[in-house]
Amino acid sequence: MHDDIIEFLKYHPEGVTSLDLANTFLKMTNAPQALADTTIQSILGKDRRCQQDKAGIWRIRTTTDNNKDTLNELPFTGVFFITSPHNNGRKIFYFSLWDINPEPRYKWGVWLTDPNILPDNEQELMLKGPDYPYNPDNLKTFIIRAANDLEKSIPVFLTSYHQNILRSLCMNSGICLTDDSIFISEFLKAAQLTIPRPINVLTLQKTVFDMDTIPFNPFKQGEIFAGCVSELISLLRERGITGRQEMEKSLVKDNNNYFRDKAYNYTSISSLPKAPGVYGFQNRSGKYIYIGKAKNLRRRVCGYFRETDESPEKLRQLHTDAYSLTTVQCGSELESLILEYRLIRKHLPYLNSKQVIHERKGRFLPVDDCIILLPHTEQECVMSFWLRKNQKIQMKKLNAILEYDTKLIEELEIFFFSKKTPASDQDFPEQEIASRWIKAHKDFLITVPVNRMKDSQEIWEALPNYIQEVNLT
Repeated sequence: MHDDIIEFLKYHPEGVTSLDLANTFLKMTNAPQALADTTIQSILGKDRRCQQDKAGIWRIRTTTDNNKDTLNELPFTGVFFITSPHNNGRKIFYFSLWDINPEPRYKWGVWLTDPNILPDNEQELMLKGPDYPYNPDNLKTFIIRAANDLEKSIPVFLTSYHQNILRSLCMNSGICLTDDSIFISEFLKAAQLTIPRPINVLTLQKTVFDMDTIPFNPFKQGEIFAGCVSELISLLRERGITGRQEMEKSLVKDNNNYFRDKAYNYTSISSLPKAPGVYGFQNRSGKYIYIGKAKNLRRRVCGYFRETDESPEKLRQLHTDAYSLTTVQCGSELESLILEYRLIRKHLPYLNSKQVIHERKGRFLPVDDCIILLPHTEQECVMSFWLRKNQKIQMKKLNAILEYDTKLIEELEIFFFSKKTPASDQDFPEQEIASRWIKAHKDFLITVPVNRMKDSQEIWEALPNYIQEVNLT
């Protein structure tokens, strides 16, 4: 059925709605829109041959769509926050998402903190807008929805601090925020405008439009933020900067001091693959000072060296202490998450010290015993993740075309059906990281349900069909 839908889309270049696809292939007559969207997304969501546009229409992806770089055509999404003045501003009161191109347009917004704590005279003004009301039962749902929406676009943040807050909330919800983002200060610097201090909606509006209006309502503030981003794109085009690569080069060309006396340079980091992976900065003694993971290695690592006038202490220290850079390309985000955790535990980089991974046992629900199959960096292979409750996760490369292998069958028997090898305290955080990610992506994963199988021979016999599914996506 999957391939039938792809063929159907090829013959309908004008696009097809989820409702029409659900009706044609699943006989879901008069299905609710939300159910049709969820069902078709579960079938086509991972298939790179097709895409769903902002209007919800499915089409075959074209080569030109993948190579677009023009600033006024890129799918920028403005991410606007109002944070609490308490707790160092790390608590989000409200956020909204805005399409920037072809013109600013509200997507959706939500209150993440009960606005009833505000004074009565402020509530009437603050709550004027088409946003979702505060509902403590739906907070995680909205965080996951935001991460999924931003995965399909290029987020624009007012500050790197806002990005870090949202990234932390996403991690707590078992999902990773895209690395492909831009800060407003990058637009300002590329447009040769002064970056205001402090930087907020009011100072940004003054810098871009030379206006001093005071929008008290969060919806209106988000609207102004989106309008400023759109105007900055227009200013860049007037300066002859029409593409994103041109913009990034303009931000780096005067910053050779970042690479002075280093073992890496801008050419080497800009040549990194646009793929998931893990990166590590080392000092002159070869000791790792920071290890991180990325959905897009090139974007993530280049982000450390773009001039934004935003220099938190950790970033300044990294620029000073780092001498060399090591990267490992991964086939999937799950692989990079596990590898990042293991490398941090092994090397204990001092700039990762604030990344607290609690040593705890039994505070999460592990997934059922299974094998998760995901792409490998080698095209003729897949990466398998073996998961058994309370046992260390095993990652193993498998050939896409399996030949009878008594050793592999024996390893499957030992791992899944013999006495468990006790997990260490450090294995449980790793299991939690993996379990959260798997549950957040379960509708799009190729999963071998080992818990339903009687022995390793049955697993072996089933593997080729599941591996074939990975190759189709």
